[in-house]
Amino acid sequence: MPKTNFRKNSDSRDLLAPELFGYGGEAFGRGYDPSEAVGDHGLAAKLELRYSNHLPFSTPQPYTLYGYVDAGRVWQRNETPLDDDTTITSAGLGLRLSLFGHVSAAVELAQPISHPVAAEGSDDARAYFTLSARF
Repeated sequence: MPKTNFRKNSDSRDLLAPELFGYGGEAFGRGYDPSEAVGDHGLAAKLELRYSNHLPFSTPQPYTLYGYVDAGRVWQRNETPLDDDTTITSAGLGLRLSLFGHVSAAVELAQPISHPVAAEGSDDARAYFTLSARF
């Protein structure tokens, strides 16, 4: 089952730092640090293909396998020769699992594609793990 998300930011004025469009992090650009690229304007999109089923226990436990690709572009309203349009893409695979009706776990591998992560200077894959419980 495909899932798509989009985000856009555009303004006719110069923006303050907290108002800038940031690309990278959990929602878009999962292969990169949060706000890997920032600008007055930005576009972001992701496509996630998912397969869901149940684990064969006495009580079925749902799981979802997924693969995704995301991309974004960030630019300044009044660009100077030193400003570059920044386009970023990443892709990844993951597994989401629900256990006992109230515990969720996820593991994901995200790969930066278009350029190395700025803070690390590396384009190595990143692994993420989350565990949560609902009470």
